[in-house]
Amino acid sequence: MGFNIKKISPRERAAESVSRELREVSKAIEAADADFNEVSDCDLIEAAIFERSALRARYGYLLKELRRLEGE
Repeated sequence: MGFNIKKISPRERAAESVSRELREVSKAIEAADADFNEVSDCDLIEAAIFERSALRARYGYLLKELRRLEGE
């Protein structure tokens, strides 16, 4: 009985990590969108806008990073 264990390269491991983080950020964006739709105070609206913007920027960065890792 032998096990066929595939070695994962550092690049593949990094791509998996980035993919995982992309999923987490995507969930955070959904939560931030829901929060934005629930608030009515001007300060909270502004905070929600900044949070959504930061998360979308992070998502864009991670997407580029994943493409780079998968394209190498």
